[in-house]
Amino acid sequence: MLTPKPGAKIQGTVSRDEISNFIPEKIKTRFVILGTMASINGRRIDGLPAPDNPFFYNDNRNRFWKIMQILFNNEKDPNFPTREEKPLLLEKWGVAMGNIVSEMEIADQDKENASDEIIYEAFEICRVKFKTLDDDFKELLKTKPVFFTCKDKRIKDVLRAYYTFNDLDPGLVDKITLIHSPTRKSAINISKLWKKDLPK
Repeated sequence: MLTPKPGAKIQGTVSRDEISNFIPEKIKTRFVILGTMASINGRRIDGLPAPDNPFFYNDNRNRFWKIMQILFNNEKDPNFPTREEKPLLLEKWGVAMGNIVSEMEIADQDKENASDEIIYEAFEICRVKFKTLDDDFKELLKTKPVFFTCKDKRIKDVLRAYYTFNDLDPGLVDKITLIHSPTRKSAINISKLWKKDLPK
């Protein structure tokens, strides 16, 4: 179990995720997908602005959007959607989304490291700040199926801290389904794995 260590040495680079949580407006939310933090090319690093008004899974090397289009649009070889198309797809599918980390402080040499290992290390020494949730998103986390895009069981400790920070019952974390990361296999292969867990 991860145990935050107060008083650890401050390291150097500050990364911020300024992407707002997304909730469908026109149709009822079916489920929620949570992630850790914006991709490297979607973060503000040491005050420098993130490029091109980023949205969730901004890096087109990440397979998240292709996986979702295969699952919900039945596309065999989908294109990477534009910034404008992404929220429209989530709206169509009834999917709410959020990242849990708003800010973390890491070693300078790790500022371009996209691995969640960096987040775990920052969490261990109390260098992670969580996003503050509004009442609508809190209600979704209490009442809808929640999925997290990581199979590493250490994420449950980080999630419990996030829920506690937002005055949510940390016991709810035990109901979250961990799904495979969208970064490590082909979109087709991951979509087959996700199909077993995500609502039809």
